[in-house]
Amino acid sequence: LLPSVALPRSALFAAVAVTVLAMPGTVGAQISSTGTVSDPVGPGNTNIANTLKIGNSINTGSILVENNSLLEAGTNVSQGQHSLSVRNGALNIQTGGDVTAISSISVNGTGTITVDGSGSTLSSQNAAIFVGGSSTGVLNVQNSASVTSGQFSIGSNSSPATGDGTVNLSGSGSTIDAVIVNVGESGFGRLNISDNAVLTSTRSNTFGENSGNNAILNIQSGGK
Repeated sequence: LLPSVALPRSALFAAVAVTVLAMPGTVGAQISSTGTVSDPVGPGNTNIANTLKIGNSINTGSILVENNSLLEAGTNVSQGQHSLSVRNGALNIQTGGDVTAISSISVNGTGTITVDGSGSTLSSQNAAIFVGGSSTGVLNVQNSASVTSGQFSIGSNSSPATGDGTVNLSGSGSTIDAVIVNVGESGFGRLNISDNAVLTSTRSNTFGENSGNNAILNIQSGGK
C-alpha cells in the first residue's frame, strides 16, 4: 500500500478552484458588445431601461447574445418609442439567446439582425418590428430560430417611401409569428421563405398596398 499523504488546505482549495474553472459552460461570453452601443451590455447589465441603440448614422456597433442568455430592451420607454434600434450595426442572437423588446424594434441604415439556431428568439411582445422602415434593413431567421411580433413590417412605415427591407426566413423549425404582416406598404419589401420555414399571421397580410411601392414574396423548398 502507498503511504497516505496529507495535503495542506491551500492545495485542496487550489484543486477545487481548478475543477470549477474547467467545468463546461463557464467559458465564452454570453452577452457582449463592440463599437458604438448606447448602453453597455454584458453579464451584469441585461436589462436596458431606455432605447437600446446599436450603431448610428456615422459609427457601427454590434451586440452578441448567446448561450441561453436573456437581454431585455426598453423596459421604461414611452409608448410610441422604439425599445431596440439597429442602425448601421448588427444584433446576433444564437445558441439559445433571447432578446425581448418591451416596445417596437427598428432595423435601418444598413442594420442587420440575425436570429440563428434552435431556442434563439427575438420578440417585440405585442408591438411592431420594422425592417427597412426608412432605409435599408435586413432580418435573418434561420436554423429553427423564432421571431414574434404584433405588427411585422418590411419596407414600410416611412413617408416618403424610402424604406428597403429584406427578411430571410429559412430552415425547418424556423418561424415568424405576427398579428399583421405588411410588405412594401410604403417602400420596397422582400420576404423570402425557404426550406420548410413557416410565417404565420393571425389577422391580415398586405403586399405592395400603396401605388408606386414594391413587394416581393418568394416561397420555395417547402416554405409556408
